[in-house]
Amino acid sequence: YTAAISGEWGFAVYGNRLIATNLSDVVQCLGDGSTSWATASKFAALTATSGTIPKAQTCAMYRDHLFLGNVVETATAYPRRLWRSELGVVTGFLPATVTGCGFKDIDAPGESLIALKVLGSYLAVYMTDSIWIVDWIGYPLWFSYTRLASAVGPLNQACVVAIDDGKHLILTKNDVVEVTPAGARPLGLGVRNWMFNNSYNKAYPTRVTHLINRQKKIVMWGYCSTASSGVPDKILIYNYEEDRFSRADYSHFVVGTVPSPGYTIDGIASDWASFDALPDATYDSAFWLGGTELQGVIGSDSKLSQFSGAPVTGVLLTTEMSLADADGVGYIGNIRPIIEVPAGSVSGRVYHRFRDNDVYQQTTGTMGSSGLINLRATGRYAKIELSVTGFHNGIRGMDVDI
Repeated sequence: YTAAISGEWGFAVYGNRLIATNLSDVVQCLGDGSTSWATASKFAALTATSGTIPKAQTCAMYRDHLFLGNVVETATAYPRRLWRSELGVVTGFLPATVTGCGFKDIDAPGESLIALKVLGSYLAVYMTDSIWIVDWIGYPLWFSYTRLASAVGPLNQACVVAIDDGKHLILTKNDVVEVTPAGARPLGLGVRNWMFNNSYNKAYPTRVTHLINRQKKIVMWGYCSTASSGVPDKILIYNYEEDRFSRADYSHFVVGTVPSPGYTIDGIASDWASFDALPDATYDSAFWLGGTELQGVIGSDSKLSQFSGAPVTGVLLTTEMSLADADGVGYIGNIRPIIEVPAGSVSGRVYHRFRDNDVYQQTTGTMGSSGLINLRATGRYAKIELSVTGFHNGIRGMDVDI
C-alpha cells in the first residue's frame, strides 16, 4: 500500500465484507460478499459494478449505503466531498436518483472531512472545524445535511469514540467534547490547561489512537507530548460515567483492544513455567479458548501488553462542615459507606477540631459486617474521609450520624 507514514485507515463492515480506506490507495475489501471477511485471506480492491469508486480517507455504512468521505476522483482531490453508494449495493457508484447513489460537497469551505460515524439514527460527519449531521429523508432527495456545531473538530479518525449508539466523545485540538444529535458539549475543563496548552504535541495529530472499556466506562487516548519526537508517550484517561480525567506516562505505538490468544495443553508450557504459575481458571474455562477482549498497548518496544495490576486505594474526602449545635459542640457517630460491591476493606477517618486555628484531631474506624463504621468524634468542625482497598464498582457516598 502507498499510504503516507502520517496517514491512517478507516474501516466499515457490510455483511461479509470489511471495507478499508486510506486516501492513497483504491478502496480495499476483505471478503467477497459470500465469503466472510473473518476467514478471508487478504484484502483486494473493491471492484465497482457500476460507475467508479473514488479513493477515500474515511468510510461508514449508513442506511444500507456505503459512504466515502474526503475523496480523490481521477487524481483530483475533493476534501469536502461525501459520496454514497447505491442502496444495498456497496459496489455501485453510478449517480442516479432511483438508486440513491450520489455525492454532496459539505458546505464548509477550507475544511477537510476527517471522520464518519453513525450517531443514533444519524450519520455524523466530522470536518476539520465543524460537525454535520446526515439524516435519511427518503426518495427522491434521500438525505439531508445539517451543521450541528462550529469551531470544533477531531484531530483524526481515532479521536472519535462511540460510547453508545447516540453519543460520541472526540478529542479536538484544544478540548474533549461530547457529541449527541442535540449538539456538542465541551468536557475538558479539568484537562484543558495541562494537556492542550502544555503537554499535547500538535505536530503529530495522526499518531493519536484510542481504546474504550465499556464495562468500566473508560476511554483512553494515546498521544505525543511536547517532549516526544513522534512516538506517543502519554495516555489521557476519561471515565465518562464519573466525568473524571486521569493520565499515564507510557511510551507506545498504539493503545487498543485485542482478542486474547487461545491455548492448548501442549502449548501452555511456553507461557507459564509451572502449574503453580497458571492463571486462576478451571481447565474447562472459556479463558483457554481465547477471544476475550483485552485492553492494552503495543509499546515502543513493539511488544503487546495488557493493562493489569492491583487497584489503588480509592479515597473520598468531604469538605469541612460545621457540626455546632446551640452549645457550640457537634458529635459524629456511625458512618455508613455507600459502595457498590466492595471486595476489600473499607475504613473511615474523621478530622475534627473546635477552633479555626486548632490542629485536626483524627478518629478512625473500620467497616464491620453490619456495614457501619463505628467511631466517636466531637468538635465544632469536621471533615470525613473514606478509604476503600481492592476492587469495587464505585464509591457513591456515605450516610453519617451527626
